Amino acid sequence: LSHVIDVLNLWSSAPHWQTETARQAAEEAVRRNPCLALAHHAQAHAWMLSGLHAKAREGFHAALERDPSLAHAHLRLAVIAIEVGRAQDARPHLQRALEAAPGRPAFEGQVRFVEGMVAFHLGDDGQADGALDQALRVAPDSAFAHQWKAAIEGLRGQELKAQSHLAKFCASVGRHTLDSLRATERSGQRDFLRQRSRFYDGLRRAGLASH
Repeated sequence: LSHVIDVLNLWSSAPHWQTETARQAAEEAVRRNPCLALAHHAQAHAWMLSGLHAKAREGFHAALERDPSLAHAHLRLAVIAIEVGRAQDARPHLQRALEAAPGRPAFEGQVRFVEGMVAFHLGDDGQADGALDQALRVAPDSAFAHQWKAAIEGLRGQELKAQSHLAKFCASVGRHTLDSLRATERSGQRDFLRQRSRFYDGLRRAGLASH
């Protein structure tokens, strides 16, 4: 999972190597203890990072069968719904995530961030903006919440606000371009790419370079 975190947060300089290392470690963990929920959780993450969404979905469900309180698994199922072009199916997973982890403000902030992504993919930028604001109230330094706020403000033509959010994102994760961020996408599903194209248009308007 430490390798998974590096890749998800765009900290990794060798994401393919770390994803494969994570996959091998999780596979060994499942072999040694197939009853361990976190082993299946880790394996599902490795599959998700490889774009194997169907296998990842099965893995997160396997983790939840062994530990229904594993709230992050519900959250990842919501992300998978977005990436397979069915953002409308993500909301029940978000609700289950909140129910599995009551009274955890930091985790609720993560849920609100994903809620913002869902709303954006469904074309409701106002709701997306509100959810991202909630995420930032809990975690003001959340790099990805700032990234998505930059895209929304860019689409609105609010250049100064967009640039401010983009600067906070770049200060946290390092230098990125539109091309380098697109290269991290795990899905080639048509509806997902169509919905996601507005995100990159917003980042372009916020001032993110193409190359």
